[in-house]
Parts: sequence; C-alpha cells; structure tokens
Amino acid sequence: GQDNKERIMYIGSGCSEAWFRNAPQSLSGQGAASVLRSLVDEYETADGVALKNLPAAEREKLEKNPLEVARDPRLYATVVMPGDNTSFLNYVYEPFKDGGADQVGKVGASRTGYWAKKFLDEQDRASGSGSLYFPLYRYAEVLLGYVEAMNEMEGSYTDEEAQVTVTRDVDQMVSYFNQIRYRAGQPGITAADASDQAKMRDLIKHERQIEFAFEGQRFWDLRRWKDAYEAYNRPVRGLDVSASQSQREQFYTERVWNTEKTMKRVFSNKMYLWPLDRNVLRKNGKLVQNPGW
Repeated sequence: GQDNKERIMYIGSGCSEAWFRNAPQSLSGQGAASVLRSLVDEYETADGVALKNLPAAEREKLEKNPLEVARDPRLYATVVMPGDNTSFLNYVYEPFKDGGADQVGKVGASRTGYWAKKFLDEQDRASGSGSLYFPLYRYAEVLLGYVEAMNEMEGSYTDEEAQVTVTRDVDQMVSYFNQIRYRAGQPGITAADASDQAKMRDLIKHERQIEFAFEGQRFWDLRRWKDAYEAYNRPVRGLDVSASQSQREQFYTERVWNTEKTMKRVFSNKMYLWPLDRNVLRKNGKLVQNPGW
C-alpha cells in the first residue's frame, strides 16, 4: 500500500470496518452501501461506448444480464453486480441462491441489487489484518484537475516567478486525460474531443465520477459545478429486489425506489450553502444568514 506512488495523501488503517459495512450478510457484513443504477449506467462498454448510444439489441442484453456486455473494467473493480465473481473468497453474487441468502432489498442488505466492492479485501473479513489506504488526494486527481483547469482557460496565464506561460493546450489535455483512460484499459479521447470546450467539460465530469467513485469527491464536484440540484432530484433507481426466486427476469428490470425516507431525495438551491449556526449569528449582529435558511 505505502509503496504505491500514485497515492499523494491518504489515510491508512485496518479495514475490517469496511468489510463489515459493505460486504453482504452472507459474508458476515451489513451490505450497507447500496449502489445506485445511475452510477452503474455511467460505466461505458469496454470499447468506450456510452450505454445510451448502444444499439437496442445490446441494451436489451444488458437488461436481461448486466454482465452480458463487456464494460469499463473499473465497473467490476468498484461494484458487485448480480452474477459477478467477486474475486474474493471464491464468492459469486447470486441473489436467489438458497432462496435469497444475500437478502437483497431487506434491512441490512442492498436496496438496489448492487453493492460496493471498492476497498474490500478478503483478509479483512474476520481478522482485520488487511490495510485500507483511503485516498484523499492521488495522482489521478492531479491529472484530471490540470485538464479541467486548462479546459476552462480563456487566454493565457503567466507565472512571472517561474517564467512559465500556460494556455489552453489541446495536445496536453489529450495526453494527460488519456493517461487515466489507458490506465483503466479504456480507449482515449481525440484532439477533436478536447477542442470542443463543452464536450470536454462533460468528458471530465464523467471521468471524475467513474475514477473517483466512493472516494468522497462527487459530493464536492456536484456543488462546485452547480450540478447538485439536477443530480440529487433524480429518482433512486436500482434493480427490482422485491422479485421472488421464481421471478428472476423481473429482478433484472429497472425499478424506481422510494419506499424508504432516505430514498426520497430532495435538494434545493439553498443547500449549496450551509446554514450559519444561530449562536454564531447572535454573537455578531452584522452576520446575515445564508439565503433560504
């Protein structure tokens, strides 16, 4: 873990807690992280095609079996899909095994039919002997941050002390962005992609969502991009985990979930800013509460 030069800032600790929270009940966990379909659908095919752009026949394959079409390898490293051989403990996620041993849809299990794989290590199941190095800042963010800043540039910037001038350089953007893509085994972008600022902005947003999934980045990304209102007011989508063992095909159909309070997400524009504590306002009469609070 510590020899990984991609990690710049991280928190290191034993991670039996990660296993306990995220693994399914059949592996002595709580299955607490229910991954949303909206994230799963963001992972492209292995040849870099967005799911929305797939031919109807390919999309139908995916509906019947999520593993039928090869996807971005980061999907299989991040999310446990039904039928997925997880690569740890020779475990295969079979929702209906033994009449529903994984208890999808129930308290203490996945509410959406997907659960999180990222950060799970089979050494942590019982002994807690594994080590979790949770990334706070890693080299991938250096690259994507640089590309994003360059994409938003108008004109040029000169660092007088270092005597360096930076402009919106398409070739640099392609080179640094594709380091992330190639590392993941995905096809790279082209100069034509990077030349279109709006298109490049969308590509950066997509790549950050996939690359940094479950690393605590998206909370802040959605707010600084002012995309939180749209993202958080979408319905919670998942598989139909209410399906019985005799309804296997129904299980794979998409369902909107709002059966629990936490599934009924609401985001208003005032939430871009947090409210100021009333005690703080009382201490300083010149302070004004943030809008909407």
